[in-house]
Amino acid sequence: DFHWLPVIIKADLLDGVAKDYSYLKELNNNIKIYNSFYPQFKFFRNDRTNIHKNIRVLRKNSRFINNLIQLIKTLIFIPDRNVVWLPFALIRAIKVIKKDKIDLIYTTSNPYTDHLVGYVLKMLTGKPWVADFRDPWTDDPRHSNLYYQALFGKCRKKIDLVLEKMVIRYADRVVGTTEEIVVSFLKRYPKDAQGKYMPITNGYDEEDFLGQRKCLSREDGRFTICYSG
Repeated sequence: DFHWLPVIIKADLLDGVAKDYSYLKELNNNIKIYNSFYPQFKFFRNDRTNIHKNIRVLRKNSRFINNLIQLIKTLIFIPDRNVVWLPFALIRAIKVIKKDKIDLIYTTSNPYTDHLVGYVLKMLTGKPWVADFRDPWTDDPRHSNLYYQALFGKCRKKIDLVLEKMVIRYADRVVGTTEEIVVSFLKRYPKDAQGKYMPITNGYDEEDFLGQRKCLSREDGRFTICYSG
């Protein structure tokens, strides 16, 4: 609709990730999708359930073991566990940029590893780069346990702040799905503003709701919305 033709690079199908292939039917036939190798680490992914079952045998609900696993992940996987995909994504992306003559690089998070891929591609190719944040990075409240309860949590947060600042500085445009995300970046990185921040909220396709039964009106004029995350 806006005269852009996306070329998508994604990780090879991940175990344990919900998939809905019906969305592929809605894509333009001209859109290219490239797979990129993703290494699997069973200790932190597929076998985690079995690990926790064994842990319960030794000590039910062992907080120490859980914290140890969390600490290892905190120190190794920076900015997130998908960092293992970074070199393979770069190799594939560089080839695709040359082959398909890409005009612009667009990365979206989370995972935040996507933005590191975008940063390196920006440095190597000089292409304009848009970094899209669907969630906050260092301000994400879900990280509070990771940052402050782990032994080296504060050190880890400093690293994430450095990476976040690097992404914000070198991205040509920064998009946030909420005003709050954009405002937090403006407060933290005012020198890098230069009109680069832009909120674009989540939307929906009206065609998905054609023919749906209308909500019955209540006497008090209220209605209920279910937000499932």
